[in-house]
Amino acid sequence: MKAKTAGFVAYCLLLMACGTTTTHSVITGSAGAPRAGDVRILMGDEAPPTGMTEVGIVQAVGRGTHADLEHVVAGLKEKALSLGCTVIAKVKIDQGASTASGTGICLRP
Repeated sequence: MKAKTAGFVAYCLLLMACGTTTTHSVITGSAGAPRAGDVRILMGDEAPPTGMTEVGIVQAVGRGTHADLEHVVAGLKEKALSLGCTVIAKVKIDQGASTASGTGICLRP
């Protein structure tokens, strides 16, 4: 019985050491063709450039070792690029001990 318990604990610790980042979107406009390059992140109430069109709301959730700002922002940028966006505005980040998430509004020219 002790070997099974030790194995289970080791399995749980291994899972906790791993990390994942998942992304989601809700399309509210029309997406563009996927693109490469960088995406500008605008936190909070920072005004977006003029002439931008709203594509949708994007979200990234990091778990485990990906529950940090770096992985969440990378997930947001990856999702935005897949929708043809160049800017994510009104970005908000929530970070806990084992989960972090970020949401924003994806914009394209």
